[in-house]
Order: sequence, then structure tokens, then C-alpha cells
Amino acid sequence: MKLYSTFAIVILTFFMVIMFDGVAGDAFGGGLTPEEEIERRQRELESIRKEIDKFEQKIQESRKSEEESITLLENLDRQTTLVRTYIRDLRSAEQRYVREIDESRRSIRNLENQIEELREQYARYVRSAYKRGTVQDVELLFGAQSVNQFLVRAEYIRRFTNQRRNDLYAIQEKQKQLAEEQNRLEVALREQRNIIQEKQQEEKRLADRTVERRNVLNRIRQDRSLYEQELARKQQAERELRRLIAEIIETQRRRQEQDDDRVREGKPAEIVPPDVAFASKKGRLPWPVREGQIAAQFGEQVHPVLKTVTENTGVGISVPNGSPVYAVAEGDVVFITWLPAYGNLVIVYHHDGYRTVYANLSDILVRENDRVQAGDMLARSAESVEGSTVHFEIWKDREKQDPESWLQPK
Repeated sequence: MKLYSTFAIVILTFFMVIMFDGVAGDAFGGGLTPEEEIERRQRELESIRKEIDKFEQKIQESRKSEEESITLLENLDRQTTLVRTYIRDLRSAEQRYVREIDESRRSIRNLENQIEELREQYARYVRSAYKRGTVQDVELLFGAQSVNQFLVRAEYIRRFTNQRRNDLYAIQEKQKQLAEEQNRLEVALREQRNIIQEKQQEEKRLADRTVERRNVLNRIRQDRSLYEQELARKQQAERELRRLIAEIIETQRRRQEQDDDRVREGKPAEIVPPDVAFASKKGRLPWPVREGQIAAQFGEQVHPVLKTVTENTGVGISVPNGSPVYAVAEGDVVFITWLPAYGNLVIVYHHDGYRTVYANLSDILVRENDRVQAGDMLARSAESVEGSTVHFEIWKDREKQDPESWLQPK
């Protein structure tokens, strides 16, 4: 019996070494540290931060003189656009971190249950070996009818023990990895929450800038000379928009040629046209806003304040400030920019040479190269000198269209 007890102690010691050897190594790790991962993610936002700070300085400088109201309005527009983008990216990152850390915690709980089950199995095995003197393996071996059977049974016992040991090692290593991952995510989430505090500060700045922007707009509306400056800016922006359309047409022409070459070489096409041709929708297009009326028609218009004749390349639709703006048809977002007097602007290509332009936007929700469907929300409307309107245009290559002839009657 003493021999059996000694043998049981040896087995118990062996299993204890197996079970706890990996635990001691948990204090040591490698790979990307949580701080390095946070730094990597923060670099993605750093450029936006710098742009926000740049316009902050410009705003401070343009506040010094009443004559700088137009410049101040421009800087406020550019900065608020960046702040909205910054806030949206921070919210998205925070949600992603929360999902990842929850998933890691669930995985760790599952592995801990598996390890606990294995330890109980080992404990039962050791107790059984101690109580019965662990003679079963010996009897199994010496009960063999031949040397070959003895060797086979010995190999089975060895493999069984090795497999149990390897399984436990593998699970403990996985648990260590998940614990490290959880720690990385928890540290990152704490840092992200610190950034969210910055987001709250930016939201306050955004609210303050919105009030200031409204005051600047009112000042421009009441000052004829400033109003004329803003009108001149818009006329210049119209010329810039035509130039942008021409550049986009040329860029897409080259892309189409490259895609045609791919098809001729037997490769799949990269440009996928919409299911329904845009031209077939004339007179039936949904409006880019759910509520609103035409406030500025297409073509030559007499300005209500300055009494000057101007040409409108699209239509202005009056809407409540912050109204959702939607894509009127399936297409690809090919360009997002900012232009004086137009503000934020989105251009969607519908193939067959047709493009729609959405301008005077506040919060843009899409990115360039996104495929959008009719009714997808692109942005929210903003307020301009001319009021709370959405500027909407339709182009067939370089030829501007009258949007009213394309939109379904209200």
C-alpha cells in the first residue's frame, strides 16, 4: 500500500505541474501592447484634430473685423463639418470597442468552464488512482496476452496522458491569449472613453459654432455689401462646380476604358451599372427631401433682394433646418467636397452620364465610392444666407438639366 500511495503522490505532483505550469507564465507576454494599439487608432483621428485646430485659429483671426464676416462664415462651415465627422468617428469606434470586449469576455468565460471541467476530471482520476492503488493501468499492462499487446496498451496509456496534458496546455495558452486580448480592449476602451470626453467638448463647440454661424448669416443678410459678396462667391462656386463635373467625367471615362480592357481580357468588370437606367425615371424621380417646396427654380432668376439676374444650375428646395437628404436613385458616391456658398456637397453618379448634386448639407453620412440606393440618406440640410434650403442639380455629362422635369409631381 505504501508503494501505491507513493505512486499516487507522483501522479498528483505530475498533474499539478501540468495544471499550474502555464499559470506562472501568464505574467509574461508579447505582441502589440494596448498602448501601441491605442496609438495606432488615435493616429487615424489625429489629422482631423489638426484640421479642426487650424480652422479654430482662422476663426479667431476672422472675428477681428466686421468686414471678415464672409471669411468667418466659411471657416465656421469648414470647421463644423470636420467636428461632425470627428464626433461620428469617435462614436463608431466606441461602439466597436464595446462589441469586441463583450465578445472576449464571453470567450474567456467559456474557456474557464472548459479548464475547470478538465481539472475536475484530473482530480477524479487522481483520487481513483489513490483509492485503488492505481493498479488498473498495471493490471491492464500485465494482463496482456503477448508482448505486442503489452506494447500497444502501454502506448495507449502514454498517449492518453500526453493528450490530456496537451489539451490542458492548449486551453491554458488560449485563455492567456484571450486574457491579454481582454486587457488590451479594456485599456483601449478606457482610453476611448477619455476621447469621448473630448467628443463632448467638441459637441459643445459645435453647438456654440451653430449659434455663431446663425448670427453671422443674419449679419450678412442685413448688410447689402456682404450679401453681394456672398452672391459673387456663389457665382464663382458655380464655375468651380462645372469644372469639378468636367474632371469627374474625365476620371470616370478613363476608369470605364480600363474596365472595358479588363472585360476584353476575360476578367470580370469592376463597374457594375444600376439595375434600372436613370433616363427611364424622368418625371418619376423621388424628391431628395420628404418635405419641402421649390424656393429657387432652375435657370435665370431675379434675385429677391439685390434685383440682379442670376442663373441657377439646379433648384433650391426650402426645408426645415437639419432635414434628411436622400439619394433620388441608385448610384455611386463619386465626390464629396466643400464649396463657398454651396457648403458641403455630394455628387452621385447614376451611370449613362447622369449625375445628381446635393448641396448645402450639414452632416454627411456617406463616403466616396459608396453604392447608394434610392431613398438612402446621404446627409442633413444646412442653413445658408438664402435660408434653410437644399440645392439639388441633375447633369447629363456636361449638360445641366431642369430637376423639376425629372422629379415626380407633388
